[in-house]
Amino acid sequence: MQPSTDTVPILRPWTHFFHYLRDGANPLFHLCALQERIGDVYRLDLGLTKLWVLTRPEHAQHILQNNARNYRKGDHFDTPLRSVIRNGSAVSDLAKWRALRSIALPYFQGDRLSDLPIFVDAAWRSLEGVIAEHCALGRPLNLSRLMECASVSVACQQFGFGVPTYPELVAYLDAIKTLMYGDSPLFFATRLFPWAPLPSRAHLQQAAVQVRPIVTSWIATRLKQDDPRDDFCNALLRLVSQDIPAVQGDSAVLAAMLYDELFQILLAAHETVSAGLAWTTWLLSSHASIRENVAAEIDARPNWAIESAPAYLDGVIKESLRLFPPAWRITRRAIEDDTIGRFTVPAGAPVMLFVFGLHRHPDFWPAPNAFHPERFFGATRHDLGWQWMAFGAGPRSCIGGDMAVIEMKLILAWLMRRYRITPVAPPPLDSRVNLAVTLRLRRPQYVHLHRSSAVPPSFA
Repeated sequence: MQPSTDTVPILRPWTHFFHYLRDGANPLFHLCALQERIGDVYRLDLGLTKLWVLTRPEHAQHILQNNARNYRKGDHFDTPLRSVIRNGSAVSDLAKWRALRSIALPYFQGDRLSDLPIFVDAAWRSLEGVIAEHCALGRPLNLSRLMECASVSVACQQFGFGVPTYPELVAYLDAIKTLMYGDSPLFFATRLFPWAPLPSRAHLQQAAVQVRPIVTSWIATRLKQDDPRDDFCNALLRLVSQDIPAVQGDSAVLAAMLYDELFQILLAAHETVSAGLAWTTWLLSSHASIRENVAAEIDARPNWAIESAPAYLDGVIKESLRLFPPAWRITRRAIEDDTIGRFTVPAGAPVMLFVFGLHRHPDFWPAPNAFHPERFFGATRHDLGWQWMAFGAGPRSCIGGDMAVIEMKLILAWLMRRYRITPVAPPPLDSRVNLAVTLRLRRPQYVHLHRSSAVPPSFA
């Protein structure tokens, strides 16, 4: 006989709230504390549902790979983004998702990475005017926003949209911020209760309205160019034209049909990179000796191939993704009853793989809360197994994970060779964490940038 779900520890709402206050009202470290006190498998009673929380590598391997067919993703996608993506494959059935993935995969691996250095260089050069203005006035600069602009610019170039202007980037990012990680508690309530007439719903709807014409204009510009190159945008365009030949000559209809798929890939292409870079630069600002080691290594190796980045820089990126994984949790819903270890997960149960806790699990990471880039020196993805899942794992893992790590290295290396960064003291950790689709700094990170005499790095 299989063990009952009654053997799984369950935390009632009032007990959960007590523990939350006891742990400093920081949701991530609160969940880590629950993991230590209660165990690696427990349930949170959220009133309308009981959420299963799992925090071990073998749990992740079972749900994301060994029995992935039994765990559905679509109904856990955030409601605000559904209003923008609508019929995109990220919120659609498995067959549609697989079709898009088979088309997209070749464009985010292998030789396709060779253009990244060109895109990164163009992105930073387009932002140098903004940087120079702040430097001339001696004003601190929002480094988090600067990293976001650079990553969006790179993603736009990957799709053939060209290099966006700074006002375009700001308008786009302001709308995305509302959709992805609104600061007000009402935004979180909107996600929990999508049917409720809350005041924040109007703000979310307005953000969805604002972001659509920006992305649509980028797509329309690309369609007018009649660009013959073989990239993801053209591959998707060919697919749409083949499925519905009647719309081949109607650019407006094509743009509308392309929007859902292109927007979700564009969002994925920059959101993880910009979130990862924000945490990386914050960690570097908090660890002066490591920051100096990275700067010295970059200065000593001005020319390097994208597949052989300096070891310290590589370790810094991967360690920051361990401590603050942008995808801090992975949610699924069980289709049928399933056994995980000695527990039975009932059909219909919502399941959350707590990636943040897995990345800090003391059974797998010595000194789990410390920033030690050296732990990744010489380590491959195979060596890390299922205990490092910065980009998910299994059949639905992020197809651009390797590209994202390389892009983060290029963006950071370009900036740190061109400028010297003097951090402004960061706020306390409790006020920095912002939980949403991705893990974000809640408050902007301000720094002073000082122009260096060194030329930007060269990447082969």
